[in-house]
Amino acid sequence: MQQLVAILVNSILPPRCVHCAASTDGLHQLCADCWKEASFISPPFCNKCGKALMSADEVNLPCDCAAMSYDTLRAVFTFDEISRKLVHKFKYSDQTRLSKVLAAWMARIGGPLLGEADALLPVPLHSRRLIERKYNQSSLLAHTLSDISQVPVWPDQLIRTRYTTPQSKLPRKERQENLKGAFALRVPEMVEGKTVILVDDVVTTGSTVNECAHVLKKAGAKKVAVLVVARREDKAHENMAEDTIDEDALW
Repeated sequence: MQQLVAILVNSILPPRCVHCAASTDGLHQLCADCWKEASFISPPFCNKCGKALMSADEVNLPCDCAAMSYDTLRAVFTFDEISRKLVHKFKYSDQTRLSKVLAAWMARIGGPLLGEADALLPVPLHSRRLIERKYNQSSLLAHTLSDISQVPVWPDQLIRTRYTTPQSKLPRKERQENLKGAFALRVPEMVEGKTVILVDDVVTTGSTVNECAHVLKKAGAKKVAVLVVARREDKAHENMAEDTIDEDALW
C-alpha cells in the first residue's frame, strides 16, 4: 500500500534535486549534475580536523588543528556553492525536510564515529536566537542522525549560557576568546567517561565546536568527535555572504 501511495505521489509531484530542482530518481537527493559538482570530502584528509589534503603524503604532516580540544572532526562537504545553498535553505528558509538528506550524508561519512558513540549533542543556540529562528538546525540534524544510527540524542545537556558578539564581526584571533565561558553542561556527570559527538551544520574557524569540546573534556568525556555538513578550508569562498559561512555568526 505504501509503495502504491509513493508511486502515485511521485507521478503527480516528481522528486526534484534538493539543490537545483531538476528531476531525480528519488526524494531528498542531488541530481547527477549537482552530485558531480559538489565538493564532497574524501580521503586523503587530516585524521583530526578532516581537512581535505592534496595527497596521502600530507596525512602525517603537522596540522594547525593540533591544539583543538575535540578528537576528530568529519564533514560531508568542503564549503562550496552547493553546500552553501543547501545549508541556507535548511537554516533560514524553514526547509527542515533537508535534515533527512543532510543527516544521511553525515551518517555515511561518520559511520565509524557513530558506531562507538554514547550520545549525540547538538551545538546549542542561545534562547534569544532560538526564539527568533524557531528551531535549532543542529538539533534537527542530531535527531535525524539518531533515527538513522540509533545513537541517543541529549538535546539539552549542552547549553549556551550567554549571548555573545557575532563571530563574523570579530578578527579570527578574538573569536575563541569571545566564546570562553559561553557553554556549560546541565549535568556534567552524564558525560564522564562517555564518547560523544557534537553535531553542527558548518565549521569555519572551529571556535564554537572547540569551546564545546573543551567543556565536555573538562567534565570528563572520554572522546569528543564532531560531525558537520560542511567546513570551510580556505579563502576561496570568502566573498559569499558571511552569515552563511561563519557557523557562529547568528548565535
